[in-house]
Amino acid sequence: MRPPAPNRDGATGLGYQPALDGLRAVSVIAVVLYHAGFGWMHGGFFGVEVFFVISGCLITSLLLDERVATGTNDLGRFWMRRARRLLPALIVVLLTVSAWSSGRSRSSRCAGSAGAPGARRACSSGSRLPSSRWFGSRERTTPAG
Repeated sequence: MRPPAPNRDGATGLGYQPALDGLRAVSVIAVVLYHAGFGWMHGGFFGVEVFFVISGCLITSLLLDERVATGTNDLGRFWMRRARRLLPALIVVLLTVSAWSSGRSRSSRCAGSAGAPGARRACSSGSRLPSSRWFGSRERTTPAG
């Protein structure tokens, strides 16, 4: 990682760190692999924690940089910048998941949920349950793996 560059007040800001983007990507991949059911991947919980710690540090550094530069924080502008950055990706994900789930047949949605509490009622009412065993798993999962 490159050293932080001093700003106009002589303080050092974090700046853009590509390595942190890579670490967040590895964390997301760990969570996805964990939820995909890979037995050798026990890093789902760790991936969530690493992602949130890094994101919290980056967001805090943005707020601190703004405070140093302007003397105040305009949270309305801050959240608008966040929304402009994150909402397009959220919309793409929601549309993709909606298209994927509407393309599945009703029988395949309810096939794997026979042991789930309330599954008969949920499937007969048209609710969309995943075909994996989300509710039927007897394995106890802990953060330590």
